[in-house]
Amino acid sequence: MDNIDESKRGSLFKFEVWVSLVLLVVTLWDFTTGEQFTGAEATGYDPIKFFMLLMVFISFLILLKNNARIKTNNSFLWYAVGYAFVAMFSTLICGLYSMGEMPFKFIRMSYWVWVLIISYYSVLHLSTLKFNVFIVGVFLPVLFYFFLIGLSTSQRRYGEGVALNTAFYVSFLLPTILLIRSKILKISGTLLVFAALLISYKRSGVISFISAIPVYLYARNAISSSAKLKKLTLITFAGAFLLLLLTFTFNYVADTTGRDVTERLETMVSDGGSGRLDTYEWYIDIFGSQSFFQWIIGRGHFATQKTKYGWAHNDFIEVLYDFGLMGLMLYLLFIGQLAKLFFEMKKYKYKHFDAFAVSLVLFFWGSMFSMLVIVPYWFLEMAFFWGWVIADFHNAKRFGDPTRITNPL
Repeated sequence: MDNIDESKRGSLFKFEVWVSLVLLVVTLWDFTTGEQFTGAEATGYDPIKFFMLLMVFISFLILLKNNARIKTNNSFLWYAVGYAFVAMFSTLICGLYSMGEMPFKFIRMSYWVWVLIISYYSVLHLSTLKFNVFIVGVFLPVLFYFFLIGLSTSQRRYGEGVALNTAFYVSFLLPTILLIRSKILKISGTLLVFAALLISYKRSGVISFISAIPVYLYARNAISSSAKLKKLTLITFAGAFLLLLLTFTFNYVADTTGRDVTERLETMVSDGGSGRLDTYEWYIDIFGSQSFFQWIIGRGHFATQKTKYGWAHNDFIEVLYDFGLMGLMLYLLFIGQLAKLFFEMKKYKYKHFDAFAVSLVLFFWGSMFSMLVIVPYWFLEMAFFWGWVIADFHNAKRFGDPTRITNPL
Protein backbone atom coordinates (compact mmCIF):
# COMPACT_ATOMS: atom_id res chain seq x y z
CA MET A 1 0.00 0.00 0.00
CA ASP A 2 2.83 2.36 0.87
CA ASN A 3 4.49 1.78 -2.48
CA ILE A 4 1.23 2.33 -4.35
CA ASP A 5 0.51 5.53 -2.46
CA GLU A 6 4.05 6.76 -2.93
CA SER A 7 3.90 6.17 -6.67
CA LYS A 8 0.80 8.31 -6.91
CA ARG A 9 2.25 11.20 -4.98
CA GLY A 10 2.95 14.24 -7.12
CA SER A 11 6.16 16.12 -7.56
CA LEU A 12 6.99 19.66 -6.55
CA PHE A 13 8.70 20.01 -9.93
CA LYS A 14 5.51 20.42 -11.92
CA PHE A 15 4.64 23.45 -14.01
CA GLU A 16 1.16 23.80 -12.44
CA VAL A 17 2.63 23.64 -8.94
CA TRP A 18 5.18 26.39 -9.44
CA VAL A 19 2.71 28.62 -11.28
CA SER A 20 0.30 28.24 -8.36
CA LEU A 21 2.92 29.01 -5.70
CA VAL A 22 4.14 32.08 -7.58
CA LEU A 23 0.55 33.22 -8.10
CA LEU A 24 -0.20 32.80 -4.39
CA VAL A 25 2.84 34.75 -3.21
CA VAL A 26 2.29 37.60 -5.69
CA THR A 27 -1.42 37.81 -4.80
CA LEU A 28 -0.86 37.86 -1.05
CA TRP A 29 1.90 40.43 -1.39
CA ASP A 30 -0.35 42.54 -3.59
CA PHE A 31 -2.94 42.50 -0.78
CA THR A 32 -0.45 44.32 1.47
CA THR A 33 -0.61 47.41 -0.76
CA GLY A 34 -4.40 47.74 -0.51
CA GLU A 35 -4.53 48.51 -4.24
CA GLN A 36 -5.74 45.23 -5.71
CA PHE A 37 -6.82 45.20 -9.33
CA THR A 38 -6.07 48.88 -9.91
CA GLY A 39 -2.94 47.85 -11.76
CA ALA A 40 -4.97 45.67 -14.10
CA GLU A 41 -6.88 48.71 -15.33
CA ALA A 42 -4.11 51.30 -15.23
CA THR A 43 -3.80 53.30 -18.43
CA GLY A 44 -0.02 53.27 -18.31
CA TYR A 45 2.53 50.52 -17.76
CA ASP A 46 2.03 48.45 -14.64
CA PRO A 47 3.70 45.03 -14.29
CA ILE A 48 0.78 43.51 -12.36
CA LYS A 49 -1.65 43.99 -15.26
CA PHE A 50 0.50 41.87 -17.56
CA PHE A 51 1.19 39.30 -14.82
CA MET A 52 -2.57 38.87 -14.32
CA LEU A 53 -3.17 38.60 -18.05
CA LEU A 54 -0.44 35.94 -18.28
CA MET A 55 -2.04 33.98 -15.41
CA VAL A 56 -5.40 33.97 -17.23
CA PHE A 57 -3.75 32.62 -20.39
CA ILE A 58 -1.77 29.95 -18.49
CA SER A 59 -4.83 28.92 -16.49
CA PHE A 60 -6.87 28.27 -19.63
CA LEU A 61 -4.04 26.18 -21.10
CA ILE A 62 -3.78 24.18 -17.86
CA LEU A 63 -7.52 23.49 -17.93
CA LEU A 64 -7.45 22.27 -21.53
CA LYS A 65 -4.31 20.20 -20.99
CA ASN A 66 -5.57 18.38 -17.90
CA ASN A 67 -9.27 18.09 -18.65
CA ALA A 68 -9.01 14.97 -20.84
CA ARG A 69 -5.93 13.49 -19.16
CA ILE A 70 -7.05 13.53 -15.51
CA LYS A 71 -10.49 12.05 -14.88
CA THR A 72 -12.12 13.98 -12.04
CA ASN A 73 -15.49 15.67 -11.67
CA ASN A 74 -14.39 19.19 -12.57
CA SER A 75 -17.85 20.48 -13.52
CA PHE A 76 -17.50 23.27 -10.99
CA LEU A 77 -14.54 24.62 -13.00
CA TRP A 78 -16.42 24.58 -16.30
CA TYR A 79 -19.44 26.34 -14.80
CA ALA A 80 -17.10 29.02 -13.47
CA VAL A 81 -15.43 29.35 -16.88
CA GLY A 82 -18.84 29.53 -18.54
CA TYR A 83 -19.81 32.33 -16.15
CA ALA A 84 -16.59 34.21 -17.04
CA PHE A 85 -17.22 34.05 -20.79
CA VAL A 86 -20.90 34.94 -20.46
CA ALA A 87 -19.84 37.99 -18.42
CA MET A 88 -17.35 38.91 -21.15
CA PHE A 89 -19.97 38.40 -23.90
CA SER A 90 -22.55 40.50 -22.06
CA THR A 91 -20.10 43.35 -21.54
CA LEU A 92 -19.01 43.26 -25.20
CA ILE A 93 -22.60 43.25 -26.49
CA CYS A 94 -23.58 46.15 -24.26
CA GLY A 95 -20.58 48.17 -25.49
CA LEU A 96 -19.68 49.71 -22.14
CA TYR A 97 -15.94 49.80 -22.87
CA SER A 98 -13.59 50.10 -25.80
CA MET A 99 -11.96 46.99 -27.26
CA GLY A 100 -8.62 48.09 -25.84
CA GLU A 101 -10.05 48.08 -22.31
CA MET A 102 -11.79 44.73 -22.57
CA PRO A 103 -8.87 42.37 -21.81
CA PHE A 104 -8.27 44.05 -18.47
CA LYS A 105 -12.00 44.36 -17.71
CA PHE A 106 -12.14 40.61 -18.35
CA ILE A 107 -9.40 40.13 -15.75
CA ARG A 108 -11.32 42.09 -13.16
CA MET A 109 -14.61 40.28 -13.68
CA SER A 110 -13.21 36.74 -13.81
CA TYR A 111 -9.75 36.58 -12.23
CA TRP A 112 -11.06 34.43 -9.36
CA VAL A 113 -12.04 31.76 -11.90
CA TRP A 114 -8.49 31.43 -13.22
CA VAL A 115 -7.03 31.43 -9.70
CA LEU A 116 -9.41 28.57 -8.87
CA ILE A 117 -8.27 26.55 -11.89
CA ILE A 118 -4.54 26.98 -11.23
CA SER A 119 -4.83 26.15 -7.52
CA TYR A 120 -7.00 23.09 -8.23
CA TYR A 121 -4.62 21.49 -10.72
CA SER A 122 -1.62 22.41 -8.62
CA VAL A 123 -2.75 20.29 -5.65
CA LEU A 124 -4.16 17.62 -7.97
CA HIS A 125 -0.58 17.13 -9.24
CA LEU A 126 1.24 17.77 -5.96
CA SER A 127 -1.13 15.75 -3.74
CA THR A 128 -0.43 17.86 -0.68
CA LEU A 129 -1.67 21.13 0.79
CA LYS A 130 1.29 21.86 3.04
CA PHE A 131 3.22 24.29 0.79
CA ASN A 132 0.17 26.49 0.20
CA VAL A 133 -0.90 26.39 3.86
CA PHE A 134 2.64 27.30 4.94
CA ILE A 135 2.69 30.36 2.67
CA VAL A 136 -0.69 31.55 3.99
CA GLY A 137 0.47 30.97 7.57
CA VAL A 138 3.51 33.16 6.98
CA PHE A 139 1.47 35.91 5.34
CA LEU A 140 -1.31 36.07 7.96
CA PRO A 141 0.66 38.18 10.49
CA VAL A 142 2.05 40.25 7.61
CA LEU A 143 -1.45 41.06 6.34
CA PHE A 144 -2.61 41.80 9.89
CA TYR A 145 0.29 44.23 10.31
CA PHE A 146 -0.58 46.07 7.08
CA PHE A 147 -4.24 46.06 8.13
CA LEU A 148 -3.28 47.91 11.35
CA ILE A 149 -1.24 50.41 9.34
CA GLY A 150 -4.24 51.00 7.07
CA LEU A 151 -6.48 51.43 10.12
CA SER A 152 -4.18 54.06 11.62
CA THR A 153 -4.05 55.97 8.32
CA SER A 154 -7.84 55.83 7.86
CA GLN A 155 -8.51 57.01 11.42
CA ARG A 156 -6.29 60.04 10.94
CA ARG A 157 -8.06 60.85 7.68
CA TYR A 158 -11.71 59.96 8.39
CA GLY A 159 -12.02 59.73 12.19
CA GLU A 160 -12.36 56.91 14.72
CA GLY A 161 -15.61 55.39 13.43
CA VAL A 162 -14.31 54.29 10.03
CA ALA A 163 -15.07 50.69 8.93
CA LEU A 164 -12.35 48.93 6.95
CA ASN A 165 -12.98 46.41 4.18
CA THR A 166 -9.30 45.42 4.31
CA ALA A 167 -10.13 43.25 7.34
CA PHE A 168 -11.63 40.77 4.87
CA TYR A 169 -8.17 40.18 3.39
CA VAL A 170 -7.36 38.68 6.79
CA SER A 171 -10.72 37.04 7.54
CA PHE A 172 -11.01 35.17 4.24
CA LEU A 173 -7.83 33.31 5.16
CA LEU A 174 -9.73 31.62 8.01
CA PRO A 175 -10.64 28.40 6.10
CA THR A 176 -6.99 27.92 5.14
CA ILE A 177 -5.90 28.59 8.74
CA LEU A 178 -8.19 25.76 9.83
CA LEU A 179 -6.09 23.40 7.67
CA ILE A 180 -3.05 23.95 9.91
CA ARG A 181 -2.23 20.85 11.94
CA SER A 182 -0.76 22.62 14.98
CA LYS A 183 -3.61 23.45 17.38
CA ILE A 184 -1.69 26.38 18.86
CA LEU A 185 -1.07 27.97 15.45
CA LYS A 186 -4.63 27.24 14.36
CA ILE A 187 -6.16 28.88 17.46
CA SER A 188 -3.75 31.83 17.28
CA GLY A 189 -4.60 32.45 13.63
CA THR A 190 -8.34 32.18 14.33
CA LEU A 191 -8.13 34.73 17.16
CA LEU A 192 -6.08 37.06 14.93
CA VAL A 193 -8.86 36.94 12.33
CA PHE A 194 -11.48 37.63 14.99
CA ALA A 195 -9.47 40.58 16.33
CA ALA A 196 -9.13 42.07 12.83
CA LEU A 197 -12.90 41.88 12.30
CA LEU A 198 -13.62 43.51 15.66
CA ILE A 199 -11.19 46.34 15.01
CA SER A 200 -12.49 46.82 11.47
CA TYR A 201 -16.06 47.69 12.59
CA LYS A 202 -17.38 45.41 9.80
CA ARG A 203 -20.66 44.01 11.09
CA SER A 204 -21.12 41.43 8.36
CA GLY A 205 -17.61 40.14 9.05
CA VAL A 206 -18.27 39.70 12.78
CA ILE A 207 -21.63 38.02 12.13
CA SER A 208 -20.16 35.66 9.54
CA PHE A 209 -17.38 34.67 11.95
CA ILE A 210 -19.84 34.01 14.79
CA SER A 211 -22.09 32.04 12.41
CA ALA A 212 -19.12 29.91 11.38
CA ILE A 213 -18.53 28.64 14.93
CA PRO A 214 -21.57 26.32 15.24
CA VAL A 215 -21.07 25.19 11.63
CA TYR A 216 -17.45 24.33 12.39
CA LEU A 217 -18.46 22.36 15.51
CA TYR A 218 -21.19 20.57 13.51
CA ALA A 219 -18.68 19.62 10.81
CA ARG A 220 -16.14 18.41 13.38
CA ASN A 221 -18.85 16.24 14.90
CA ALA A 222 -19.84 14.88 11.47
CA ILE A 223 -16.34 13.62 10.66
CA SER A 224 -15.37 12.47 14.15
CA SER A 225 -14.76 8.75 14.58
CA SER A 226 -15.06 8.83 18.41
CA ALA A 227 -17.87 7.15 20.32
CA LYS A 228 -21.01 9.28 20.55
CA LEU A 229 -20.72 10.23 24.24
CA LYS A 230 -17.00 10.92 24.02
CA LYS A 231 -17.52 12.87 20.81
CA LEU A 232 -20.31 14.98 22.33
CA THR A 233 -18.18 15.73 25.39
CA LEU A 234 -15.17 16.77 23.33
CA ILE A 235 -17.25 18.98 21.03
CA THR A 236 -18.96 20.63 24.03
CA PHE A 237 -15.69 21.41 25.81
CA ALA A 238 -14.07 22.60 22.59
CA GLY A 239 -17.02 24.91 21.93
CA ALA A 240 -16.93 26.29 25.48
CA PHE A 241 -13.17 26.83 25.32
CA LEU A 242 -13.44 28.61 21.97
CA LEU A 243 -16.28 30.79 23.30
CA LEU A 244 -14.14 31.82 26.28
CA LEU A 245 -11.22 32.69 24.02
CA LEU A 246 -13.45 34.75 21.72
CA THR A 247 -15.05 36.55 24.69
CA PHE A 248 -11.61 37.41 26.08
CA THR A 249 -10.47 38.62 22.65
CA PHE A 250 -13.64 40.69 22.24
CA ASN A 251 -13.19 42.42 25.61
CA TYR A 252 -9.47 42.93 25.12
CA VAL A 253 -9.88 44.51 21.67
CA ALA A 254 -12.74 46.71 22.88
CA ASP A 255 -10.75 47.95 25.89
CA THR A 256 -7.55 48.46 23.92
CA THR A 257 -8.95 50.20 20.84
CA GLY A 258 -12.02 51.86 22.32
CA ARG A 259 -14.15 50.68 19.40
CA ASP A 260 -17.62 49.75 20.68
CA VAL A 261 -18.50 46.85 18.39
CA THR A 262 -21.67 46.03 20.37
CA GLU A 263 -23.12 49.46 19.66
CA ARG A 264 -22.11 49.11 16.01
CA LEU A 265 -24.02 45.81 15.75
CA GLU A 266 -27.10 47.30 17.42
CA THR A 267 -27.44 49.93 14.68
CA MET A 268 -27.84 47.26 11.99
CA VAL A 269 -31.64 47.34 12.19
CA SER A 270 -32.00 51.11 12.56
CA ASP A 271 -29.88 51.91 9.49
CA GLY A 272 -31.29 49.06 7.37
CA GLY A 273 -27.90 47.43 6.98
CA SER A 274 -26.27 50.71 5.90
CA GLY A 275 -29.13 51.31 3.46
CA ARG A 276 -28.98 47.88 1.84
CA LEU A 277 -32.69 47.16 2.26
CA ASP A 278 -33.61 50.29 0.31
CA THR A 279 -31.07 49.33 -2.35
CA TYR A 280 -32.51 45.82 -2.71
CA GLU A 281 -36.05 47.17 -3.07
CA TRP A 282 -34.95 49.65 -5.74
CA TYR A 283 -33.23 46.99 -7.83
CA ILE A 284 -36.21 44.64 -7.56
CA ASP A 285 -38.41 47.44 -8.95
CA ILE A 286 -35.91 48.01 -11.79
CA PHE A 287 -36.04 44.31 -12.75
CA GLY A 288 -39.78 44.62 -13.20
CA SER A 289 -39.40 47.25 -15.92
CA GLN A 290 -36.40 46.03 -17.92
CA SER A 291 -36.54 44.60 -21.44
CA PHE A 292 -36.36 40.93 -22.47
CA PHE A 293 -32.83 41.52 -23.84
CA GLN A 294 -31.69 42.93 -20.51
CA TRP A 295 -33.22 39.97 -18.68
CA ILE A 296 -31.23 37.51 -20.82
CA ILE A 297 -27.93 39.33 -21.44
CA GLY A 298 -27.82 41.93 -18.69
CA ARG A 299 -26.25 45.37 -19.00
CA GLY A 300 -22.53 44.60 -18.77
CA HIS A 301 -19.84 44.58 -16.12
CA PHE A 302 -20.15 47.33 -13.48
CA ALA A 303 -23.47 48.49 -14.97
CA THR A 304 -24.77 48.98 -11.43
CA GLN A 305 -22.29 51.82 -11.03
CA LYS A 306 -24.32 53.84 -13.53
CA THR A 307 -27.50 53.62 -11.44
CA LYS A 308 -28.87 55.79 -8.63
CA TYR A 309 -27.72 53.43 -5.87
CA GLY A 310 -24.48 52.10 -7.32
CA TRP A 311 -23.41 48.74 -5.86
CA ALA A 312 -26.33 46.43 -5.07
CA HIS A 313 -24.31 44.82 -2.22
CA ASN A 314 -25.66 41.41 -3.19
CA ASP A 315 -23.97 39.04 -5.63
CA PHE A 316 -27.18 37.59 -7.02
CA ILE A 317 -28.68 41.01 -7.77
CA GLU A 318 -25.36 42.22 -9.20
CA VAL A 319 -24.93 39.19 -11.47
CA LEU A 320 -28.54 39.31 -12.68
CA TYR A 321 -28.35 43.05 -13.40
CA ASP A 322 -24.91 42.94 -15.04
CA PHE A 323 -24.97 39.56 -16.86
CA GLY A 324 -28.64 38.63 -17.03
CA LEU A 325 -30.24 35.22 -16.56
CA MET A 326 -27.43 33.54 -18.53
CA GLY A 327 -24.81 34.72 -16.07
CA LEU A 328 -26.98 34.04 -13.02
CA MET A 329 -27.80 30.51 -14.20
CA LEU A 330 -24.09 29.58 -14.52
CA TYR A 331 -23.30 31.24 -11.20
CA LEU A 332 -26.06 29.21 -9.50
CA LEU A 333 -24.84 26.01 -11.18
CA PHE A 334 -21.36 26.71 -9.79
CA ILE A 335 -22.82 27.19 -6.29
CA GLY A 336 -24.82 23.98 -6.77
CA GLN A 337 -21.57 22.09 -7.37
CA LEU A 338 -20.14 23.49 -4.13
CA ALA A 339 -23.25 22.30 -2.27
CA LYS A 340 -22.90 18.87 -3.86
CA LEU A 341 -19.25 18.70 -2.74
CA PHE A 342 -20.31 19.70 0.78
CA PHE A 343 -22.62 16.69 1.14
CA GLU A 344 -20.16 14.37 -0.57
CA MET A 345 -17.36 15.40 1.80
CA LYS A 346 -19.68 14.81 4.75
CA LYS A 347 -20.65 11.37 3.43
CA TYR A 348 -17.03 10.23 3.19
CA LYS A 349 -15.97 12.05 6.38
CA TYR A 350 -13.27 13.90 4.52
CA LYS A 351 -10.83 15.33 7.05
CA HIS A 352 -11.03 18.94 5.78
CA PHE A 353 -14.82 18.96 5.68
CA ASP A 354 -14.89 21.34 8.67
CA ALA A 355 -12.75 23.98 6.94
CA PHE A 356 -14.76 23.64 3.73
CA ALA A 357 -18.01 24.13 5.68
CA VAL A 358 -16.63 27.33 7.23
CA SER A 359 -15.67 28.61 3.77
CA LEU A 360 -19.28 28.23 2.65
CA VAL A 361 -20.50 30.26 5.64
CA LEU A 362 -18.12 33.12 4.77
CA PHE A 363 -19.15 32.83 1.13
CA PHE A 364 -22.86 32.98 2.02
CA TRP A 365 -22.58 36.16 4.08
CA GLY A 366 -20.25 37.79 1.59
CA SER A 367 -22.48 37.01 -1.37
CA MET A 368 -25.68 38.09 0.37
CA PHE A 369 -24.41 41.44 1.68
CA SER A 370 -21.39 42.32 -0.46
CA MET A 371 -19.96 41.78 -3.97
CA LEU A 372 -17.62 38.80 -3.88
CA VAL A 373 -17.63 37.76 -7.52
CA ILE A 374 -18.29 41.21 -8.99
CA VAL A 375 -15.42 42.89 -7.13
CA PRO A 376 -13.36 39.79 -6.21
CA TYR A 377 -10.63 41.34 -4.07
CA TRP A 378 -10.62 39.13 -0.96
CA PHE A 379 -12.59 36.43 -2.80
CA LEU A 380 -9.32 35.38 -4.46
CA GLU A 381 -8.32 33.82 -1.14
CA MET A 382 -11.48 31.70 -1.22
CA ALA A 383 -10.75 30.67 -4.81
CA PHE A 384 -7.30 29.47 -3.74
CA PHE A 385 -8.79 27.53 -0.81
CA TRP A 386 -11.53 25.87 -2.83
CA GLY A 387 -9.07 24.82 -5.52
CA TRP A 388 -6.72 23.25 -2.97
CA VAL A 389 -9.32 21.44 -0.86
CA ILE A 390 -11.49 20.16 -3.71
CA ALA A 391 -8.38 18.82 -5.46
CA ASP A 392 -7.22 17.18 -2.23
CA PHE A 393 -10.66 15.59 -1.81
CA HIS A 394 -10.59 14.31 -5.39
CA ASN A 395 -7.11 12.88 -4.81
CA ALA A 396 -8.36 11.15 -1.67
CA LYS A 397 -11.10 9.46 -3.67
CA ARG A 398 -8.83 8.60 -6.60
CA PHE A 399 -6.06 7.12 -4.45
CA GLY A 400 -8.22 5.60 -1.72
CA ASP A 401 -5.96 7.14 0.91
CA PRO A 402 -7.26 6.20 4.40
CA THR A 403 -5.28 9.01 6.04
CA ARG A 404 -7.37 11.53 4.12
CA ILE A 405 -10.76 9.89 3.76
CA THR A 406 -12.21 7.26 6.09
CA ASN A 407 -14.45 5.54 3.56
CA PRO A 408 -12.47 5.44 0.28
CA LEU A 409 -14.13 4.42 -2.94
